[in-house]
Amino acid sequence: MLTLIALLYRSMRNRQRLATQQKELHDKQVDQLLSQQELKSINAMLEGQENERDRMGRDLHDRLGSMLGGIKANMAALEDRVQAMREDQQYQKVNELLDQTASELRQISHDMAAAT
Repeated sequence: MLTLIALLYRSMRNRQRLATQQKELHDKQVDQLLSQQELKSINAMLEGQENERDRMGRDLHDRLGSMLGGIKANMAALEDRVQAMREDQQYQKVNELLDQTASELRQISHDMAAAT
């Protein structure tokens, strides 16, 4: 009889240990799933940011760059009509600013593309 009670007690303790281990395993699996979901969310966010940065760099280069190029071409077309203006310091300053702006825009768009 005492042996039977000891076996029952031992069996009950083993079941409790097994239940505890199963709960711990379940908790670890839940934590792993949450960590995986968090990593997926972070990766999706980073990918979205990179895509947006790339789009902005292309827009800056393509849209604003072409507009500045058009302004520069129109200024060049006017130069032969207003040769006297070339001597004007304000004209030269505007021309230099256009060149600097185009250069800066090119650099920013390339930096944004390089960061991606």
